[in-house]
Amino acid sequence: MRQTAFDHAIYTNWAESLSCTVDHLKAPGTDLIPEEALAGSGAIHIRRIGRRAIARLDPALLEIARRALARLPGPAALEPAHLAPVLASRAIRKVEEGRLLYLFPPDFRPFNRPPDTKIRQLALDDAAALAALQEACTPEEVEMGEVSVEDEIGFGCFAGESLVAVATGFRLTGFMDIGVLTHPAYRRRGLGKAVVSALCAWCIAEPAIAQYRCDAANTGSYRIARALGFRNYFEEQSIYLASHGDA
Repeated sequence: MRQTAFDHAIYTNWAESLSCTVDHLKAPGTDLIPEEALAGSGAIHIRRIGRRAIARLDPALLEIARRALARLPGPAALEPAHLAPVLASRAIRKVEEGRLLYLFPPDFRPFNRPPDTKIRQLALDDAAALAALQEACTPEEVEMGEVSVEDEIGFGCFAGESLVAVATGFRLTGFMDIGVLTHPAYRRRGLGKAVVSALCAWCIAEPAIAQYRCDAANTGSYRIARALGFRNYFEEQSIYLASHGDA
């Protein structure tokens, strides 16, 4: 597959998942999508796909977002700075930045497992081993890692009988979305990179487009993706507003 065809496939997958056209994603503007699942969260999750902003938000914030966009001189992608003038007594409590990366197969740079470890495909029987790994990590790390033996595919790195790093993937918006988690005592040894590399090789053989999401502040996770050949395509922002009663 040529690079242009690969890029088009990425946009096509997103357009199909959003029930729009590729041209729509490449036109400036913002699509506001209120979701009941976000009710009460005070959150606006903005994903920049091409020139388009896809904003999933707490339904209570729909009018705030509409007023912010109405103040702009023309079609634009919604940003945190656009909200400030229309927030009244509310305030932006937190903004999280994220990245969306994809692996063009010819760019793939495989990484072999470090010595004294073994890597194999995971099975449902590995649930207890994964639970032990997750127990060693913080709840925030477990949430961000998004790994599960129930995902479609997964690879684990074992030191002896202990699962010390894992990467799993599940289908999301037409891609194989990759999550990774490494035991705190085994970090900075390339184990996370090794299991993601194994999963990327599986994706290329499948074939499936490998998607890697990470927090912009998580430089270690970002380095794993870049070292394996992933390219940064799109940006994400999660904006959390304080409630009316918050200082």
